Amino acid sequence: VKLERAGGDVISVPIAQLCGADQQHILELAGIDPSSYILPSQRRAVPPKDELEAKAKEIRGIYAEQFEAATDPMSRKALAVKLFDTAKQNSGGPPADEFVLIEEAMGWAAKSGGIEFFQQCAERLSQLFHIKPADLVVRKVEALYQASRTVPMKPETTRKVALLGSMLIDEAIKTSAYDAAERAAGISSSIAL
Repeated sequence: VKLERAGGDVISVPIAQLCGADQQHILELAGIDPSSYILPSQRRAVPPKDELEAKAKEIRGIYAEQFEAATDPMSRKALAVKLFDTAKQNSGGPPADEFVLIEEAMGWAAKSGGIEFFQQCAERLSQLFHIKPADLVVRKVEALYQASRTVPMKPETTRKVALLGSMLIDEAIKTSAYDAAERAAGISSSIAL
C-alpha cells in the first residue's frame, strides 16, 4: 500500500504490517471486499498428499457427469468457474476441499484455453495456502499436461494451451523449477505439432 505523509512524501507499507482496522479501511477504499482478502498470516498449510488424492477422487465422482459433458471451450470454462465458485462458497471448510476444487478449476480453465482464469485460480491457491512458488509451477504444469491430453481441442484452444506452456517455462525457470520447465517445454512442443 502506498501512503502519503503530510509533507507529500509517499511511502510503501506492506498491508500485513498495518493494524486490522487500517487494513480493512484501505481494502474498502481500494474497492476490495475485506472478507475476500487473505493476509499471508492467514494462509493455511497445503493439505497432505493422501488427503488431496482422496478429495480429488471424491470431487471427480461428484462432478463426473459434468466433466463428461464439458466437451467444448465454453462448457469447460463454465465448469472451471463453477468449481472455483464452489471453492469460494466452501471457504473456511476443510482445506483439502478448497484446494482440490481450485486445482480442478485451474485444470478446466487450461482445457478451455482460458489463460487469465487459469492464472486467477493459481493466484487464489497461493493466496489461501502456504505453497512454494516452485511447487505452484509444478502444479500448473501438471494442469497443462492434463489440458494437452484433452480431445478434441479446437485449433484456437490448442494455440492458447501452447502459449500457456511457454509462459510456464519462463515461470518455472524464474523459480528454479527446472524439471517443471523441461516438462512444460515438452508439453508445449507436443501440442504445437
